[in-house]
Parts: sequence; C-alpha cells; structure tokens
Amino acid sequence: MSGTNWELVGVTPDIAVPASEALDRAYREALAELDRRGGDAPSVTEARAALLQVR
Repeated sequence: MSGTNWELVGVTPDIAVPASEALDRAYREALAELDRRGGDAPSVTEARAALLQVR
C-alpha cells in the first residue's frame, strides 16, 4: 500500500496497454493465469480452450 489517495492520481498499471485494448488484454491474462495454475477442473479446461481462441 502506498498510503496515498489514488482517486485523483490513478494507479500505474502492471501491464501498460491502450485503454481500447485493456479489456481484451485483461481477459487474456486471466485465462493465461488459470492455465498456469493448472488442474483438470472443468473451468480450467474451458479457460484453456478459450485461451487458444484469443491468442
């Protein structure tokens, strides 16, 4: 925590992308994280299939 008020300042993103690409990039990153965590749960299998479609 920075101990400051971010409301008027904003935050520095972990991954810098244009605003128009932010949602798509966040979606891909979320799917990739599920894939990295592994497992064979149906949700992970579904995430892997979706990740192949968006890469």
